[in-house]
Amino acid sequence: MTAYRYKLTTLDAAAIQSSVPVTVTVGPPAPVGFVDITTAAPLAVAEKEDLDAAMLLQGYTFDSTDPVTTPAQAANVANGLVITEVEIDFLTRSRTQKFTIIDATVVATSRIIANQSGVAATGRQSDENEMDALLISCVPGAGQFDVYINALMGPVFGKYKFNYYKLA
Repeated sequence: MTAYRYKLTTLDAAAIQSSVPVTVTVGPPAPVGFVDITTAAPLAVAEKEDLDAAMLLQGYTFDSTDPVTTPAQAANVANGLVITEVEIDFLTRSRTQKFTIIDATVVATSRIIANQSGVAATGRQSDENEMDALLISCVPGAGQFDVYINALMGPVFGKYKFNYYKLA
């Protein structure tokens, strides 16, 4: 069995388990304030990246000083995991929109994970995000990526923010 340890802030076990087939253990043997994610066998690189991203988007941080932490997690900490926030503008009322984000670090094989930010966009209040839920998917390219945004509750207009995290 392989264990991956994350520092605990909040936990949505169902969301984690829907990303990667794992068992979520809160508490012993993990110390207070941490959560251990265990798998029957070590995860493939792509599966581990999915798990890391799912944990990061839920507010978990890697604990590179803990002996259970894997070398890959320690490398991610050393490389500085960065979540980037972007503001986009639906110039016309629509349910779907495509945007292109320029990011020189993106390559065609990058995997990009994005979610709607809870931070208010320019000219908006943060509680408007509750009314205008956005589903976001990304397609990487060389030095940029396309973002496809679908408004789940109906047409939207104006500015919104989203966060993204890029895996090499």
